[in-house]
Amino acid sequence: MNRKNFPALLCALLIVSLLHVLVYAAVRLLQHEALEAPPARAAEEAAYRLARGTDPKDLLPPADPQRFASGLLSTFVLDASGRVLAADARVGTRTIPVPAGLLDHARRNGIKKVTWHPWPGLRKALVIRYLPAGDRFVAVAGPYDDTPNPNFIWFLCASWLGCGALLSGYALWSGRRSRIPAPSLSK
Repeated sequence: MNRKNFPALLCALLIVSLLHVLVYAAVRLLQHEALEAPPARAAEEAAYRLARGTDPKDLLPPADPQRFASGLLSTFVLDASGRVLAADARVGTRTIPVPAGLLDHARRNGIKKVTWHPWPGLRKALVIRYLPAGDRFVAVAGPYDDTPNPNFIWFLCASWLGCGALLSGYALWSGRRSRIPAPSLSK
């Protein structure tokens, strides 16, 4: 490899590395958005139904004590003070409370999307929607498992190594080619 090609090779490897990091970040962001989509749609539907006069208890599915810990959506309807009017998120007979600070943020901004840890080992995507007409909140919690797909990580690593190998091979080949004397145009 020609020493003149080394800085260009390092620059190209840095650019390829940066592009791979950006791809990883974009995929993780899309995965995060996809995990928030079902609770957001359910919160929007519940808010629409409440605005049309539906009783909060009619929004809830049949009682299931394991619903909150499972991968199903859980719905909360809260009044302005954060008191639960209806909820299907229970542990035994106790309703799981929604953190009050999140309600304040939702009241100011209309909606709040967070990753919620109600207890260690359980993560939920929580979407809280404020309904100013009735001064109530609708909160929907859904499953949240943002563990990156190992196949994607292996693919990204293999792609990065392949690009590095191609760039290194090209640098070696172009450096070798530059040692071949150019044909002379003079007679």
